[in-house]
Amino acid sequence: MDNQLQNAIKLAQAGKFSEAKSLLEELLKDSPDNSEILYNLGMCYTELGNPDRAIETLKKGLNDVNNPDTKYTLNTMKGEFTGLQLVCYMFVGFKSFAPEQDVGMDFSEEYRMAQEFYKE
Repeated sequence: MDNQLQNAIKLAQAGKFSEAKSLLEELLKDSPDNSEILYNLGMCYTELGNPDRAIETLKKGLNDVNNPDTKYTLNTMKGEFTGLQLVCYMFVGFKSFAPEQDVGMDFSEEYRMAQEFYKE
């Protein structure tokens, strides 16, 4: 699976989101709770203009978002992240791609504060 996942990520990085999506959907059949597959699949749905499906998929990958002891690692981002950190990244990503989209969570104030912080 790791090679196939790496291939899917490379396809997405090359802008071949439809091909990456197909491969990730196949991988998901064998590993329906794999947060890395779900994250990358959600990002493909975003790029392919399906934000509702992206949100649904990304939420599945963050089953225990409030547990700070649960860490996620992704090949597309270096480091380890809590579920809450990834939810925040998702929020920022969606606001960048589709600002009018209701993502089912509101981090607008936190997002505004972070923007102000980085302006300084």
